[in-house]
Amino acid sequence: MDKYNYVILGSDWDLYKFSYSDLYQFNNVQYIPGPYPPINSLKGLLYRIHFNPTINRLVKLPFKTAWNDSYFKHRFPVSKPFCFIVFMNWIKQDVGITTYLREKFPNAKLVCILQDLASTHPFYCNNLKKQFDLVLSFDPGDCATYGFIYHPLVYSSYHGKIKKMPYSDVYMLAKAKNRLNDIFKIYTILKDNNLKPNLLLAGVDIQDQKYKDEITYLNKSIPYEENLQYIFHTHCILEVMQKNGIGFTQRACEAVCLGKKLLTNNPHIKNEPFFNLEYISTFTSPNDIDSDFLKKIKDPIDINYHYKEKMSPIELLNFIENYL
Repeated sequence: MDKYNYVILGSDWDLYKFSYSDLYQFNNVQYIPGPYPPINSLKGLLYRIHFNPTINRLVKLPFKTAWNDSYFKHRFPVSKPFCFIVFMNWIKQDVGITTYLREKFPNAKLVCILQDLASTHPFYCNNLKKQFDLVLSFDPGDCATYGFIYHPLVYSSYHGKIKKMPYSDVYMLAKAKNRLNDIFKIYTILKDNNLKPNLLLAGVDIQDQKYKDEITYLNKSIPYEENLQYIFHTHCILEVMQKNGIGFTQRACEAVCLGKKLLTNNPHIKNEPFFNLEYISTFTSPNDIDSDFLKKIKDPIDINYHYKEKMSPIELLNFIENYL
């Protein structure tokens, strides 16, 4: 991964800052956490006014491309060709970031990485291959539809402090969306099997909330570090995916890299090289959950998927170098 000086135009979401943190040790990599200046600065205030969606619906403010010069000021110690890795949030700013990079750095390589399904932003996905030298997606279905190149999500090693807190048998953090009924059914199945679930659900209207003494309902997001602590203190991660996705998700990355069992309704995970029947159980509906797997969730075993290093963002940069 030493062929280029890498500039990752990433996200300020702490999940992604953590997921790419394996790269922070290298002097030929800079991770820029989103196009947003610090909110407590005058520059940050002006930026948020300039890009305020309410204001821009009333009157489309001009000169947004003027911000492009302010994003990248870093100097690398060794001169190499540039490779810009761009997240979708930069493209959706609609400030011509790819045009700017092509003009400012004509010899640079441009790579786009999708962190979500293409259905989240179909308007932009149709033109990505024209703008970038390489477009990567974690979803094989989107790769087949749009001609993108497949690469799984990345995840970094944890080097923080693991706190002391109660253990759960099954943990889930999710926006319930249209999955709420299934989640409630799974919750009762877990309880019926004498398991201790720890479910944190966001986006659930008060009138739809059940088991309020046992399920935590969130009215705001929690820091990813807090989520990590809950994962460290559970035996198994629960995943109830929405439809349409084929690729494995962040939940699978967490299970593999942090050494946890996984209970998921993603049948395609059986095709992944890290799949292990001892650690992962799949279901199509709550009634299909394997009771034998539930009985063994508490069993103290050494969980090693032998795949952690292949999920590192270091491997991602090696993949990009070999492809370009």
